[in-house]
Amino acid sequence: MPHTISLTRTYLRRGNILGWQGLVAVDGVAYTWMGGAPGPSHVKQLSLEYTSTKSIFTFDVAGKVLMTVTFLSPVYPDDMGRQSQQFSYIVAKARSSDGSQHNVQIYMDVSGGTLALLSLP
Repeated sequence: MPHTISLTRTYLRRGNILGWQGLVAVDGVAYTWMGGAPGPSHVKQLSLEYTSTKSIFTFDVAGKVLMTVTFLSPVYPDDMGRQSQQFSYIVAKARSSDGSQHNVQIYMDVSGGTLALLSLP
């Protein structure tokens, strides 16, 4: 597996940490699906697919749920404005992998410390 998103802290230039964390709770038990902060145990990343506009991660959550997270960056070769924007749409889906019904909650956030790294005029 080339990159495991659930075990990695993302770094900005000059070594500053981007606090981007993703959690998923299945039947009230929390797991980490993105980020390296200490806390809940990590999900198992099953695959990573990527194209020029998408990165699709698939995770096994405790043998109960299969979760897919897609990061989509709508970029067009003739639109320099969109190419220069650093953002993605994020779609998260979950389905049972063991045949039972589960209560699933997905959470993600970016720390406020990230904004402190920006230079303002």
